[in-house]
Amino acid sequence: MANSESSIGLPLDAASLMSVVLEGILYGFSVLMFIGTMWIFTYKRRMRDVNRPTIAVATLLFILSTAHMVVNIIHVENGLVKYRNTFLGGPVAYFADLLQGLFVVKNAILVLETLLGDGIVIYRCYIFWQSVRVIILPCIMWCGVAVFGVCMVYSMSQPQTSGSTNFFLNATSQWITAFISFTIATNLLSSGLLAY
Repeated sequence: MANSESSIGLPLDAASLMSVVLEGILYGFSVLMFIGTMWIFTYKRRMRDVNRPTIAVATLLFILSTAHMVVNIIHVENGLVKYRNTFLGGPVAYFADLLQGLFVVKNAILVLETLLGDGIVIYRCYIFWQSVRVIILPCIMWCGVAVFGVCMVYSMSQPQTSGSTNFFLNATSQWITAFISFTIATNLLSSGLLAY
């Protein structure tokens, strides 16, 4: 029993399965939104009237979200089917192994998606205000998001010296916290400037 469930919360195999199901539902909405966006931007328009940078960014975000979904499905399939008997402790041990290559790739894609999304919000802020001075602080914060994201992914790819499999008991948690905090702050500041 101790191997299949953690003392607090949901077992890792169940949590991974739930996350891929919920992500699949949200990905379905993303596909519909992408199709709607492309239709709105291209329907009955001449090629020179199409906003190509917007279409390129929307397509890149869609490609990244598709890649994230595929990597997550493969990661869960590996843990629950392919390598379920390979790790002592079964699927829970597989998902507890933080050095899995797919786990690191999944987080790298997440960082890229976040950087692109934050960049879009900052760009919208620039278009609205028509001033570089207004977006200086959001751009600095975006650079912080990039640095903390790269450090977070690098830290996740390195063996933990403490021997713990819990991110929140080692240095990686500081990178995760900084990454999430800067992302939220950048979005709040840029969205606030848009609403002001």
